[in-house]
Amino acid sequence: MMKKHWILILSTIMLGSSAFAVSRVSECISRPGFLTNAFPSVSLKSLPALVFVGKQADYYVEGKKKNLRLWGQQSFTRGEEKIICATLPSSQESDAFAIYAPALIDLSEEKKTGNSYWQFHMMVRPDKIGIWNKASRLFSKSRDLEEGLKKIGAQYQFFQRSRDEYELFLIRETDSITEYLSIRFDAVPEVK
Repeated sequence: MMKKHWILILSTIMLGSSAFAVSRVSECISRPGFLTNAFPSVSLKSLPALVFVGKQADYYVEGKKKNLRLWGQQSFTRGEEKIICATLPSSQESDAFAIYAPALIDLSEEKKTGNSYWQFHMMVRPDKIGIWNKASRLFSKSRDLEEGLKKIGAQYQFFQRSRDEYELFLIRETDSITEYLSIRFDAVPEVK
């Protein structure tokens, strides 16, 4: 049964893209809890030689100059995405946000599976808010995880949430916004 479960997750990740848009969502009253991480930090070099299969991503964008808060979630195990909440300035025009990150990390000795990077998108229009994710070919030649993470242009940190669960946390800042992306992974010996 376990093998079928991992095959389903891998096929969901490798399919390519998914999308979700709504016209109304709850207002973001406070910052998401995933921004405060209470788990032990783990260096990239000390991660175990396993395959890390993404199971959930949380993407949060916060304005520095405007009252902008946008939080979306992607479940790789269920193949679902949703906007959790949004606080937008009254004069909000169309805007889009995107960040790359690995959704599948292969640190095994054989590297049979390889790394898979995705582009996580959120957009705001006057009539709707959306989230979608798309497999990226931008990093297809980057078998080196550290090299790929540097190309993203974000600060990153790994956390160990439990014996077999890890989290990659990215922060990227511009003059006007800060983007936060958390991806939780199950660590397994191999994906068949």
